[in-house]
Amino acid sequence: LCRTVTLNPALRPPRCAVLHIFAEERSDRCCVALFGDGDNITTLMRYYRAVTLLLIAASDALQAPAARRPARTRRHSATLPDEPHRVEIAQGAGREPLVLETGRIGRQADAAITATRGGTTVYATLCVGAADAGGGDFLPMSVEYQERFSATGRTSGSYNKRDGRANDGEILTCRLIDRPLRPTVPDGYTADVQLLAWVLSYDGAHDPQVLAVQACAAALRMSSVPTLEAVGAARCVVREDADGQKTFVVDPPPADVASADFGIVVGAAADGSVLMVEAEGAFVPEADALAALEAARAEAVATATAIAEWADALRDERGASGVPLRPYPDDLETAVAETFGARVADQT
Repeated sequence: LCRTVTLNPALRPPRCAVLHIFAEERSDRCCVALFGDGDNITTLMRYYRAVTLLLIAASDALQAPAARRPARTRRHSATLPDEPHRVEIAQGAGREPLVLETGRIGRQADAAITATRGGTTVYATLCVGAADAGGGDFLPMSVEYQERFSATGRTSGSYNKRDGRANDGEILTCRLIDRPLRPTVPDGYTADVQLLAWVLSYDGAHDPQVLAVQACAAALRMSSVPTLEAVGAARCVVREDADGQKTFVVDPPPADVASADFGIVVGAAADGSVLMVEAEGAFVPEADALAALEAARAEAVATATAIAEWADALRDERGASGVPLRPYPDDLETAVAETFGARVADQT
């Protein structure tokens, strides 16, 4: 595709300014060349503005229609209520309630939750990307958790004052968030899901890790991503005093977690099923471990039930997700077993 335009036909060559436009079909590239003799510099400058405008018009005209361009990423924006919504979930006698809030900040995300207990606040956002990123058999959900120096009113002591890359504790917390949430997404949902959690403030008395799991669980439940059950999380530790008496403390402060003989974190669904268990500590009797597991599970189930009641009411106002499910074919395993079952059995 080539066009030649004489800017001033009244002038005879070689004193005329000639404009050549070169472009390739089905391409975004365009080249413009302006020619004139050495005595015609005034004419070239006079038509500089016209050449620039013509170049912009030509480039715009050569662009492919928007309908032809495949959309690489489709973002699902939230349709949040006009006013912020806030709920307080009781956490037992003498303990600070769990406060969940949405609709005040992060309105461009698919879901944004601010979870607060005491002076500790965690901000979690969920965004949905391409609908077929997982290829039909995988959920590409990524989780990122960050504890910033500003949460405690400090700055980095290094020369670089920025927050560095994730440390081991933050990476383990990302896994702590991912493990109970991933099983709640139905099979066949393969859209790209991103969960981000930041510790905005930390008072030293309330654990931000469990709070991050609760914030991300509420964001997932409220988002356009379909879920089977709401998720809650709780921590329980076993302490032994000088008299040998053992006590089970649910939602202990970080100082008690570090000095406890045994600690366990449980992620559970609202229907009572256990989705994730993470424990550490010294050897304890099986009865003590089961008692701590049951105490944490009961607390997690109560939190998940409250999150479901609050999030489902707001989720109904937004409608269902626009991403279709790609269900796993039920007869695939049977077909594979009939075709390759005997061969696999011979080799194993």
